[in-house]
Amino acid sequence: MLNKHVLVTGGSGFIGSHLCENLLDSEFEVLCVDNYFTGSKSEICFHDLPPDDPKQRQPNITLATEILGWNPTTNLKVGLLKTIEYFEKLI
Repeated sequence: MLNKHVLVTGGSGFIGSHLCENLLDSEFEVLCVDNYFTGSKSEICFHDLPPDDPKQRQPNITLATEILGWNPTTNLKVGLLKTIEYFEKLI
């Protein structure tokens, strides 16, 4: 049987906290260590996803394709760059 214990250094940061969450979801026992050198000392809090989160609603464009004949025309990278640019203007 595999050892299901994992030590994550830097686990309080954005990437580390998501890594810890995924490991916990995969039934690993996780120990997170962080010195908070570059960020805040706030506690990591896990919350349920909102109902409109893509992970929850799992969007599927099959009906749009079948009924309307619609398909996306912007590739993912361009679409993400346009989205980032849009939200940067709002800030």
